[in-house]
Amino acid sequence: MKHALTAWLESLRKIQPSGDVDQDFAALMKAYHEGALSIAQVQLSRGKSSDVKAIANAVLVVRQREIAYLNRWLASEAHVPRLGEIPSADENPSSAMAKRIARLESAPLSGDTDSDFATILKALNQEAVDMVKIE
Repeated sequence: MKHALTAWLESLRKIQPSGDVDQDFAALMKAYHEGALSIAQVQLSRGKSSDVKAIANAVLVVRQREIAYLNRWLASEAHVPRLGEIPSADENPSSAMAKRIARLESAPLSGDTDSDFATILKALNQEAVDMVKIE
């Protein structure tokens, strides 16, 4: 799992901003989702928990669909509806992704595939959790 996570973070760091926010966002999100596929595949091949494997399978299905969508957009350069989380107006895609990378790098991995997959998913989705306010 650690190898897949390290390779994923390295691929995100290699993306150079083009200056076109739409293009940059699509390229970053594509790489981001490809990394999610990698860790989900590790979970499916090495994990023991059927519950966590079910989550990994759902990640594969959803992320493959999003990658296909992003590939079509990148190939056509057509305007399409937004996918997922869009950085706020004062934050460009590169700085938003830098925050995600930092969150992932600080995720404590134990070497147990099931636990590490859950830890990575938690780190990935913490922003959404933080946005939900229960009153």
